[in-house]
Amino acid sequence: MARNSDDWPLDRLGEQARVEIEKLTYKIDVVTHYWMLGVLMRMAKPEIKHGRWKDWLASHGIDRARAHRARRLAETFDSIEELRGLSLREAMRQADKAHRTKVKEKRARR
Repeated sequence: MARNSDDWPLDRLGEQARVEIEKLTYKIDVVTHYWMLGVLMRMAKPEIKHGRWKDWLASHGIDRARAHRARRLAETFDSIEELRGLSLREAMRQADKAHRTKVKEKRARR
């Protein structure tokens, strides 16, 4: 999937995000669909005007916490292949750890 939002209008990103969320309900290959949702959210967020993110998520029926977790997963793992063999819980643990490390490094540079 392209990671450039220029190829995807916001409405299409929202529609595809809903598809990924629906796939999550089947509980099959959850980590892959969470990652795909994160990729879509990372593409959409820069296109949304400041202060409108919550409204955009709501208009597409996307839970804000789920969008946040999915974005973190996509920020941490560059490809679906990196997630092979990981449960969603383990993938999120690794993503949270990577995020905490990045925050500590950023603070240390100040």
